[in-house]
Amino acid sequence: MMNVSYVVLSRLVHTDLRLILRHSKVKLYSTLSFRICHKSSAIRNSLYYACRGLSGISDGGNEQNVPGKDTQDNSEDTKTIGSEKSTEIVGNVKEDIAKTTKGSKITKLLPEKTALPNESDIDLETTKAKRTRPSKKSATDEEKKEKKVKKKKDSLMDLEDFSGLDENVKNLLETHKLKRIVGHTCVIINCLKCSVIKKPVVSDAIYVNKTTGYFTCFTCKKHGPLTALQENFETLIKTKVAKKNFVCFNDKDTYDIYDWTEVDVKALEALGKGEQLKKFKSEEFKQIEELLGFENIQKSTLEKQNITYDRERHALLIPYRSPDGVLIDCKCLTPYFDEDGEFNGLSYSFTNGSGQSSLFGWRKEDEEKKQLILTKTEKDALVLQQTTSDYSVLSLPRESNLPQEVLPYLEKFETVILWFGDDMQSWEYTIKFARKLGERRCLVFRPGDECATPHEILKRNLSISHTLSKAKPMKNDHLTSFEDLRTEVKAQIAQQELVAGVQWRRFVQFNNVLKGLRPGELTVMSGRTGSGKTTFMSEYSLDLCMQGVNTLWGSFEVNNTRLAKTMLIQYAKKKLSPENLNEFDNYADEFQKLPMHFMTFFGQNDIKKVIDTMAHAVYIHDTQHIIVDNLQFMMGSDMDVTDKFSKQNIVYAAFRRFASAHNVHITLVIHPRKENEDTELTTASIFGSAKATQEADNVILLQTSKTKRGGKKYIQVTKNRFDGELGNISLKFDPEDLTLSNAGKKEKKSSGKKISDEKTITEYEDFSDEYEEEEKQKEFIM
Repeated sequence: MMNVSYVVLSRLVHTDLRLILRHSKVKLYSTLSFRICHKSSAIRNSLYYACRGLSGISDGGNEQNVPGKDTQDNSEDTKTIGSEKSTEIVGNVKEDIAKTTKGSKITKLLPEKTALPNESDIDLETTKAKRTRPSKKSATDEEKKEKKVKKKKDSLMDLEDFSGLDENVKNLLETHKLKRIVGHTCVIINCLKCSVIKKPVVSDAIYVNKTTGYFTCFTCKKHGPLTALQENFETLIKTKVAKKNFVCFNDKDTYDIYDWTEVDVKALEALGKGEQLKKFKSEEFKQIEELLGFENIQKSTLEKQNITYDRERHALLIPYRSPDGVLIDCKCLTPYFDEDGEFNGLSYSFTNGSGQSSLFGWRKEDEEKKQLILTKTEKDALVLQQTTSDYSVLSLPRESNLPQEVLPYLEKFETVILWFGDDMQSWEYTIKFARKLGERRCLVFRPGDECATPHEILKRNLSISHTLSKAKPMKNDHLTSFEDLRTEVKAQIAQQELVAGVQWRRFVQFNNVLKGLRPGELTVMSGRTGSGKTTFMSEYSLDLCMQGVNTLWGSFEVNNTRLAKTMLIQYAKKKLSPENLNEFDNYADEFQKLPMHFMTFFGQNDIKKVIDTMAHAVYIHDTQHIIVDNLQFMMGSDMDVTDKFSKQNIVYAAFRRFASAHNVHITLVIHPRKENEDTELTTASIFGSAKATQEADNVILLQTSKTKRGGKKYIQVTKNRFDGELGNISLKFDPEDLTLSNAGKKEKKSSGKKISDEKTITEYEDFSDEYEEEEKQKEFIM
């Protein structure tokens, strides 16, 4: 009988019991052979029976002849076990070994990646050669490569988990090795001060916005940009004091942060000017409801939100609180009426503007709820709080803006129902906010679903719960069918005015041609140098911004201070000078409330930086209209004409994709070619290749025609993809208020010249008798 060392036997056991067949004549009672099985009776027994079965030796039913016990060799003749039983025993032995060797010393004898010989290779020579135990220090190149790959996979920067994550946020997590939980809109991490906690605790953690890096600390209730958080972490690491004694963001001059822990005094005073609604009798309260359009909303519903009424201004004073219930602002809702004295909606103003960073309707009883309904007005939120108890209900501070500051507090909601109405404008807001919140958890109402606002549903005595059941998931795929588009197509036919976009109030004539400003379109505007393009675009965009269109200005040719000065004068419709400087603050305070923002770029700039800034503004401020003045500053000056055309096509394509992808309107100013100034501009006059005008949705030209008495200005619409209407809009410059919208009050339509089978051009009378000298105009026109 042959005796095998415990190392070789361990290899055979660890690899496959089939190898035991090669050594079936193992001496069963050899102490050396079974030393490896000394501490595992299960392996010892299994191996004993396996060896006897494979070598044709029967145990004879004697359980005392088990290896490891003080027994003598039994030399009785044994019976042969059948092949079926042998197969069963081998299977059982394999299972026993797999169970019992887990974590035992046996596995340490053979590294997991050590190459084992094939069954056919095992003989006396190879067995002797394999007896040497492999060194732990030796490692093949393949093993090193596998370890490197594993280490990379264990890195915090898992690209699959962090797709779309801002690079600065990635660097923060990698630098400090922060544990995290990935939410719908934020990455939840622990502060380094609280790093003793192994996993992020949702109630006491830092929420970092995945797109912008804006953070909110749920421990100290402070929030701000990612740079402030990075600086705070670095200060914490450098400090010599104990972490528990370190005060985060203690130096307010260093950190650009905001705090929601203190009640705002101005908001408290403004709210106190109103009277408690419980003091009003039923008839008085009914009059207030009708005056403000709050019919069918119970007094108790308003009282729960501590809403008061200002008799003097006939206004509701609505408290805006932080998500933790701290009063941070007061919103004043005032009715305004049309010329016939009919109620025409509500105007609003905030005491200090902090409320525009929060939402209305936070309640303690909603803390445990996982479903949210988001509305666009406080009135709709109050209706739902009055009629349903299954949802948390909040409303936007402005119908066109969802502030990023509140996104961390919305992470807990598994489902978000966006209930803004069933019109086309509401659908545009729905698309934008669903992307911001995470489309997979959003339920929406599509145009044509006959799901009006909650207040309208209540006024019609319809069922709120039935309407809620109509909310459908916001699909996130690239395929659709007419069945999905049917309601939207019907709504576009039924609501043509809303589909046309936001209309102008100063440039009323534009509504007859362009019909309105529509999201997702790109307008190309051109005009000769010094003709007043920037001045026109300033008032053109101001007109829309005053109607609530969130606007972003990118002025690369005129600095922002000069542009803002022109806009302020146009807004006031009054020349501001040292003589009336006392009026500046009043106009500036009002102008500051407009949803207007400016890029800080000036001169030549990289298109990627500009696009990133635009995307940032769309996400944070829900920007709807972007003006870029002008395209030439996106291209270098050290290239020949061919290169310029190629670069222009690349830049233009980037703006075109951005407008479509983010559903915003971009107005792009492009200089014309150098042509004879005595001739009018045409679409072909725009500098560059034909790509800009071919793919543009609208093309408008600022024309300046010269006469003996001076010149006249007008806008010529040469392309309108929406409905094909073309025409001229007269302009008249006023040097006092720097406006160009003073012409066009008297309109006279021509018989209509045919441009094509489906396009007609409309001309308007120009008041050239009331022009200003060109020298005086150039003093103000940019």
